[in-house]
Amino acid sequence: MPAKELVDYVVENLSKGYSADEVRAASLAGGWEEGEVNEAVALATKTAPAPAAQAVPKRNWKKTALVIVILLAVAAAVFFGLVYFNIIDASGIPVIKDILPAPVPVVENVSAA
Repeated sequence: MPAKELVDYVVENLSKGYSADEVRAASLAGGWEEGEVNEAVALATKTAPAPAAQAVPKRNWKKTALVIVILLAVAAAVFFGLVYFNIIDASGIPVIKDILPAPVPVVENVSAA
């Protein structure tokens, strides 16, 4: 019969989700004898509760919808601000004439012959 301390250790770690092989290896590394460890694992696997399933958090659809609406409002405000200040026109194309310098007129050299 294995020591109660070892059986409790095996049961606790199996319930945390460790595999029987992982618990066996850790017990052997801790100095327990192989026969005693095998008995403890066999005893614990018969009585060990299944690891608790982790609950998946629910998504709050109202919060998600609010975030989407706010992002769309910010994008619309930026777009209409750019149009209002003539940085882009309504089609989204930058207004080049305001960005580039005025063209320099070309004067031809006309010499009297």
